[in-house]
Amino acid sequence: MQGLSSRSPTVRKGSSVRTSKSSLLWSGFCFLIVLALVIVAALPSPSSANNSAASSVTGQKQPSPEFVPGEVLVRYRSESAAQRMTQARQSMLMLSAEGRQLSVQIERFEGAGIVPGLRLARVAPEDTMAAIEILQRQPDVLYAEPNYVLYLDATPNDPNFNQLYGLLKIGAPQAWDVIKGSKDTAQAGFGSPRIVVGVIDEGIDVNHEDLLTNIWTNPAETPADGIDNDGNGFVDDVNGYDFALNTGNISAQGHGTHVAGTIGAVGNNATGVVGVNWSVGLMSLKFIDGARADTADAIRACNYAKQMRDLWVSTGGTKGANLRVLNNSYGSSGF
Repeated sequence: MQGLSSRSPTVRKGSSVRTSKSSLLWSGFCFLIVLALVIVAALPSPSSANNSAASSVTGQKQPSPEFVPGEVLVRYRSESAAQRMTQARQSMLMLSAEGRQLSVQIERFEGAGIVPGLRLARVAPEDTMAAIEILQRQPDVLYAEPNYVLYLDATPNDPNFNQLYGLLKIGAPQAWDVIKGSKDTAQAGFGSPRIVVGVIDEGIDVNHEDLLTNIWTNPAETPADGIDNDGNGFVDDVNGYDFALNTGNISAQGHGTHVAGTIGAVGNNATGVVGVNWSVGLMSLKFIDGARADTADAIRACNYAKQMRDLWVSTGGTKGANLRVLNNSYGSSGF
């Protein structure tokens, strides 16, 4: 999980009873968010567990981590150093081990917005590891690593998997006696609009009957007009964005919808199941298409989330999103 920066809630002057009530509501909502993260993080991953057990028994070496051939994530010690390399467009690096020149093209991508100095280096696919070795020896480079391939965490296909066992086990009904979601805080005079959770995963089914009223909608974007209405650099990002296909038209897939349901399926609506938060904003940040993606696109999704949070703060809530939490339910064999 990755938390986003937030401003401290403002409590009006008044009796100690009112102040305590507001504090209790905020504490209750934070507890609900934590419960959601615990449940999602606790989803079993049978494939990885079985592989680890098998390798320990047989003594077989784990396969090498997968990565995108020809792509390297390299971070320079300063943004200015990264800019110099980017402006050079192409750098010829000498490999002392092989005595030959290696062509490396340094490109800026959205990752630099959230990690200063981060760039994407492109090389010939067969030179990926050689480029990492030589880049790591450059004085201006903090680190260089492959653009690792990421996969969805495994979830079982049992028909009753989405039932309330997990929520009952962690005591969610007791928490609901205090607060059921972020909309309740605004109604109780807490003074903060509904909190948004970004789901970095597959796409969420925004029309799902048990999620529909909790789907976040960009307040400054006009649907399907082909225009970047809010000026954030993304066209038609009405409910989030698809970083795998670079489009605001997000196609729904199972895992993203499942995770969104765990976090915020609407409660007390006599439909389906219930999420940890009965009322919460769900932003769809899709970067996995077909159960496979890469680290660079995951970083782009994180950068978008930060950008929308900053936009919400700078415009007083007229643009962007009151985004406080990111859910990341995926992994890889890399580090």
